[in-house]
Amino acid sequence: MNLAGFPHFSACIFYSVNRIIRGAPEQHIRTKGYTLMLNSLRSVIFLATLLAAANSIQAGILRLEIGGIELTNSPADDIASDAIVVTFDDMGTSGSVRVTIDFQGGTGVDTQAKLNDIVFNLDPSQSISSFAFVEGIAATKNGTQQIFYSAAGVGTGALAGANILFDFPPPGHDPPLQPGSKSVYDIFGSAGLTAASFNVSGGSQPATSPFIAAVHINAVNNGESGHFKATVTTPPGNPPHHTPEPGAMAIFAAFTGLLAVGRKRKA
Repeated sequence: MNLAGFPHFSACIFYSVNRIIRGAPEQHIRTKGYTLMLNSLRSVIFLATLLAAANSIQAGILRLEIGGIELTNSPADDIASDAIVVTFDDMGTSGSVRVTIDFQGGTGVDTQAKLNDIVFNLDPSQSISSFAFVEGIAATKNGTQQIFYSAAGVGTGALAGANILFDFPPPGHDPPLQPGSKSVYDIFGSAGLTAASFNVSGGSQPATSPFIAAVHINAVNNGESGHFKATVTTPPGNPPHHTPEPGAMAIFAAFTGLLAVGRKRKA
């Protein structure tokens, strides 16, 4: 658990209380009602601290670029290093991660190229229970989802040994994943699953391994297929973004209301 954003939350709370105390006339502070309100504020500060500490989490973003050198001695030429960009975003929670596979194309990639397969690895301490399609091109064949996960390894040929396989439609079936299109899925799994869970090297084929992610692209250029692997451009948590839980936000809203009450009493 990372509490990097919690000091900011605490500072806002204590600033509010100090404004009330410093701005209140002495005769008001002596009154029973005002004393009760300040005592209530101190109690809520304690509860807010516990709540924020329990529910704060630092989100992680893992960004991968796939391309560059063809790995299997195929006649296909090398391609742009960021021909495919993959982003894993846990959005401030654990247990689910959104993956976006963006086929950008670029140098060396024909406009009719098709992403056949893409594979990833997973931290062995975590597991995956399901995948939910969000938008874009689905990894299906005749309408049936073609996403496979195994801690023991999935994939064949140059992509063998990975833990997760997205098998996109081959020519003549469902809409293919081509340059200019993307695929977005939510991945659900164990309680500790975050973007960092996918920043793991694996694979079992000497030509391509180790890799964090790798792809097979059909007709990438010159009518030839090619295999390419990923480099990490944004490690998990860099840049981080802190997402306060709803309960913490509600408590902060209550403090804002109490600050307004204090100002009215002062007037």
